[in-house]
Amino acid sequence: MQPYLSNTDHNDIITLDPSVYMAFASEMTNVKLVVWNKGPSDGLSADEIDIIMNAEDVNHFICGDGVIGSLVYPDNLSYFGLEWIGWNLEAQGTTYAVRISGQQGDVITGNLGGNIEGHLIQYYINLVRITDTDNVLPIMHFRDNGFRRYNNNSYFITADDAIFGVRSTRNNARTVLLGISPYIITDENVRRTLIKNILDWLVGDIGSEN
Repeated sequence: MQPYLSNTDHNDIITLDPSVYMAFASEMTNVKLVVWNKGPSDGLSADEIDIIMNAEDVNHFICGDGVIGSLVYPDNLSYFGLEWIGWNLEAQGTTYAVRISGQQGDVITGNLGGNIEGHLIQYYINLVRITDTDNVLPIMHFRDNGFRRYNNNSYFITADDAIFGVRSTRNNARTVLLGISPYIITDENVRRTLIKNILDWLVGDIGSEN
């Protein structure tokens, strides 16, 4: 993700191994934004989750195909105002194509459109239901109605409810949780715009817009 970060107004971001950051997080008092890029397969470790949940006045961008799944057991999704509802079964053809959508009118993804092409890299996409509707807003979902798999059963789900990306403002900090690696998005310009918009919102004035 570094090439996308370096081509934004936020090119002062420093890349660290998570173990280094976790070892010295308490001493990094000037850090205002942490990007947890877990890629197409990794989730968050218990120690990483603990650092995120106990950080004060730090904004977080958490992304990757495995991040939502890693928050399910034990139930750490409730900290983010979310509930896991299984994974979407969409993956078409030999290229595992999916069609996803930005959230209409959203400050981050509203300008990305409602027909974004993607290709799964390793896993189906995990879905969430927002439980803290006062502080958490959806930013990405599937384009089409489909089916989700939960507890060995399949259930119909509307496109608008097939949410895998959210943003929240709580405890004087902002968080974006995106349950995909941006690299599943086919169009490089869409990837670049998505990451730029996320970073712009995360470092924006909390008092001016939710």
